[in-house]
Amino acid sequence: MKRLIVIFIFLLLVFPLAAQEHDHDHSEYHLAAGIGGTYLFSENRVMPGIHFHAMKNLGHKFSAGLGLETLVDEHSHYSVTLLAGYSPIENLIVEAGPGLTFSKHEDDWEQSLSAHIECIYEINLHYFHVGPMVGLGIDHDETHATLGIHLGIGIH
Repeated sequence: MKRLIVIFIFLLLVFPLAAQEHDHDHSEYHLAAGIGGTYLFSENRVMPGIHFHAMKNLGHKFSAGLGLETLVDEHSHYSVTLLAGYSPIENLIVEAGPGLTFSKHEDDWEQSLSAHIECIYEINLHYFHVGPMVGLGIDHDETHATLGIHLGIGIH
C-alpha cells in the first residue's frame, strides 16, 4: 500500500507538468477504465480493483453516466453506479453517485445500496486520457478505497 501511495504522489506531481504541453479534449462522450490497488477497510487488506465508466459531457464542467466496478477477490463484488461528474478546474474530474452493489457471501448473492466517489486527474493526449485516480466506495458490508491509474478515450 505504501508503494501505491508513493506512485500516486509522484503521478500527481509529474502529470500537471506534462499537461501544459498537450491539447484539451471536449468530446461529447467519455469511455474509461481504471485499475488500482483497493484497500478493504473491514478486512485490512489490498486487492485489485477495476472500474469502467461511460459519461456524457454536459458542457465543459458537468457530465453524467454509468459506472461499473469489481473487486478481484475470492469474494465476488460488483457495483453499478449512476454517476454525476464535475470538473472544478481543467483536467480534474470528480465523479460521484448512488449505486447498487452485488456481493457473494458463501453461496448467497446479496445486494445493497452503495455510494461511490472518484477523483481523476486527466492528461489529454488528443482523444486519449491518462492519469492518476483515487476512489472511495461505501456499501452495507464494507468501505474500500482505490488508488490507481485511469485510461480513457473521448468520442465525438
